[in-house]
Amino acid sequence: MKNLALTLFIMIISFGYSQGDIQSEKFRFKSFSLTPIGIYFDSNAGGLALNGDLSYGYKKHLFVFSGSVGSEFVLSILGSETTPDSYEQLNLSYGQVFKLHKVIDLDLMAGLGYFSFKSTQINIEKRGYERSSTIGFPLLAKIRFKTGSQFSAGLSFQANFNSVNNIYNTGLLFQWNSRN
Repeated sequence: MKNLALTLFIMIISFGYSQGDIQSEKFRFKSFSLTPIGIYFDSNAGGLALNGDLSYGYKKHLFVFSGSVGSEFVLSILGSETTPDSYEQLNLSYGQVFKLHKVIDLDLMAGLGYFSFKSTQINIEKRGYERSSTIGFPLLAKIRFKTGSQFSAGLSFQANFNSVNNIYNTGLLFQWNSRN
């Protein structure tokens, strides 16, 4: 949870800083997006996910800093103890935006990041939760429909390939785009 708070703090500071007069610079803020309603799944389970990202552009190149958290959705029946799996990831990705139509954009990105997974299934010889962290290789695709001059809505698809637990998530995307 500390990682999520730190990520959101960095994103808010970056977003605020980027609102200055940066029209003359080549490296500039492009967008902020949030996927507040998402689902994730892996080989064993699935659950709810939350994704957010900041993107910056340099010429036709897109650099994206993203964070994501997810937790397995488990119901406790009659007070039984539940042990939901959960994950956190922070990524830095490179990509491009492809115009499919005047109001439809496709963003494709790949990168490198930090991935952490918490589960009782990491080492079945030990009891209780364990957290395992590793380097992840994220892939991200967004299909966005422009609903205004600075706002887009659409779908986000993400995968993270790593040595602990490959995950996949999708959800509704809301994106605010800069004017430049």
